[in-house]
Amino acid sequence: MKKIERSETSILRKRIAEPRQFLISLSGPRQVGKTTMVLAVLKSLNIPYLYITADGVETTNTQWTNYALKGTKSLF
Repeated sequence: MKKIERSETSILRKRIAEPRQFLISLSGPRQVGKTTMVLAVLKSLNIPYLYITADGVETTNTQWTNYALKGTKSLF
């Protein structure tokens, strides 16, 4: 079965290839394939990456990123 690549996939690949200036964030409706697309692109590239999900994080929890990013500076 031939895989069809979405136009968003090529846009994401181009953005990842650009010189790093900012964090890349992807948002959209639930269950449309955002995570699947991002992980597939990242796995196809030979670059270090950090995948963090905010699923299940309470909207009032402003400190979750501190916990999620702890110890990650060595990746980059």
